[in-house]
Amino acid sequence: ADEDWVVFEATVGITYRLEALIPAGSTADVAVEIYAECAGAPLDGQDYAFAPGVQLEFTAPATGPLYARWLDYDPEVYGAGVIYDISVRALVTEATPGAVIIVAGRYKYNDPLQPNIHYAAGQFYQVFQNNGYPADRIYYLTTDLTQPGANALATVDNLQAAITTWALDKVNADRPLTLYVVDHGIPDQLYLDKPQAEWVTPTQLDTWLTHVETVYPGLKVNVFLEACYSGSFIGLPQSLSRTGRVVAASTGATNLAYASPRGAVFSDYFGAALNQGMSVYGAFESARSSTQEG
Repeated sequence: ADEDWVVFEATVGITYRLEALIPAGSTADVAVEIYAECAGAPLDGQDYAFAPGVQLEFTAPATGPLYARWLDYDPEVYGAGVIYDISVRALVTEATPGAVIIVAGRYKYNDPLQPNIHYAAGQFYQVFQNNGYPADRIYYLTTDLTQPGANALATVDNLQAAITTWALDKVNADRPLTLYVVDHGIPDQLYLDKPQAEWVTPTQLDTWLTHVETVYPGLKVNVFLEACYSGSFIGLPQSLSRTGRVVAASTGATNLAYASPRGAVFSDYFGAALNQGMSVYGAFESARSSTQEG
């Protein structure tokens, strides 16, 4: 019969999304109620009958603190394994697109997984178009310039130029820079076009991103990596991890990534969750949970 309370500062008229995500293996079945004051009556709430998580959108009736009461559906279910992750975020009414760079690399000629790589990149392109990004704010690097939306070949020089030059007039503290790379990889290396000896390291990406962050203090940077051993890009000694960046890797530093029937397992779930309006954190947790279950 445990319950948890979370308080967040709200602004009148702003809609907030409250989410509870249930990690794989947890027996939690969460409900939530919203209060203007702890001793008052709930203003709203949610308890899905057929899903253990919660996704509630609530418009603040006044400026000030709001209190979220989280509890398990069955008070007899408890213990260290009853885990859930929560998040609260304001929903923007208008998109403020920044710049998106997408890279579809190549491991070898006639790679049977090349169509999967192009599919994953194309799906990610569509996610951002669905969320208010016009084509001129998406830069697509690929080894096949016949791909829809392709702008340039996937090379080290072109990726550096995309980050340090092309994106500069499209980002600022309110307009984020997002990078998505999908291909094969080895520890501390992502292949852009291996047959042409084109690959990138964490140190290179970190240097290029730092250049843009220096120009725009407070810039939000998202980096999503879909490749074998991509977790090595957030580990030491080389690392992309910095304050102000969100870096999501599809697998660990010593683990393989896996293709799906059409794309890539992690990216399929991750992109689908983003399309449903989930936060990056929520989408990552959803993809991680689905990948582990698979």
